[in-house]
Amino acid sequence: MATLRDVAEQAGVSLATASRVVSGLDNVRYETRERVERAMRELLYVPPGRRPATGWTPKRTSTPRSRSRRVSSATGCWAWATAMP
Repeated sequence: MATLRDVAEQAGVSLATASRVVSGLDNVRYETRERVERAMRELLYVPPGRRPATGWTPKRTSTPRSRSRRVSSATGCWAWATAMP
């Protein structure tokens, strides 16, 4: 899978410039944006937020704690209260 660094090298721009294009920032020249987008298409680059899930999930290392909402009588605001086992 292509990385953003690969896209930047292919387009002949810095990693920061390639990142600006992917982020959709408008402080990149039109010609430069076109080169980066062309490199993204050629390398089949997919930004991290749009990649498919890999199926990996972290293992739980501790006993889960139950959580409940507790309202403070002094302020009237609620906060998560963690019950210790």
